[in-house]
Amino acid sequence: MGYYEPEYWYEEPSEFAEKCEELVELIKNSAINQIKEELNTLKKENERMREIVNNYDTKVKELESAKQKYEWKEKELRKEIKSEMQKARLSEIMEGFYSEIWDVDNVGKEQPKCDKCDKDRYIHFKSPSGKDLTEPCQCNKKTRYYQPHKLTCTNFRICDFENSRIGKLVGWYADLNDDDCYTIFRPSDNEKLYKGQKYSEIKRTDIYFNTEEEAQKYADWLNDKKGE
Repeated sequence: MGYYEPEYWYEEPSEFAEKCEELVELIKNSAINQIKEELNTLKKENERMREIVNNYDTKVKELESAKQKYEWKEKELRKEIKSEMQKARLSEIMEGFYSEIWDVDNVGKEQPKCDKCDKDRYIHFKSPSGKDLTEPCQCNKKTRYYQPHKLTCTNFRICDFENSRIGKLVGWYADLNDDDCYTIFRPSDNEKLYKGQKYSEIKRTDIYFNTEEEAQKYADWLNDKKGE
C-alpha cells in the first residue's frame, strides 16, 4: 500500500520583499544609532551638569568660608573697638587711683634675749613661802617703732557713703600678707596723700604716701621723735 509524500518547494523572495527587509534593517540601524547619539548626548550633559554642581558646591564653600572670615574679622574688630573704649573709660575712671599706697605702721620689735630667763623668756623664782613662780622677763617686751607699710589695690567696689543713693567707686587697698588689714580709698581721698607738708602738721593714722621712700622719711622722723 503506498503513501502520499508532500512535495516541498522553495519560492524565491520577490524584489519587493527584499526591499522591505532592507528598509526594516535600515530603520532599525538608524534607530539604534539615534539612541546611541542621544545616550552620548545625555552622558555629556550629565557630566557637564555634574561639573556645574561641583563648581557650585565649591563656590558655596568658598562663599561660606569668606563669610566666616568676614564675621570673625568683624567680631575681632568689635572686640578691639570695645577694648579701646573700655581702656579709655577705665583710664578716666582710674584717674585719682594708685596701684599702691603707703602708710606708716607702729610695730613691735623683739628685743635680744637676756641670760636671766628660760627659752620662753620667763624668769623663775620662789615666793616667800617657797612656792615656785614665774613671770615674763623684761626682754620679752617688744620695742615699738615705726616703719613703712604697703597697701596694694586689689580690686574696686561700689560703696554707699552717708546714705547716698548713688554708689561711689572706691579702691580696695589691702596688705597682701594680712587679709584683715585693708583700707578703702576714693579719688576724693587724695587730700590724705602727703604733699610735702610739715610732719608736725599731719596725723600718722590719717596720711598716705605715694612712695616707700616718702613713708620711710616720715617713719624715721617719728622714731627720732620717740627717742627724744
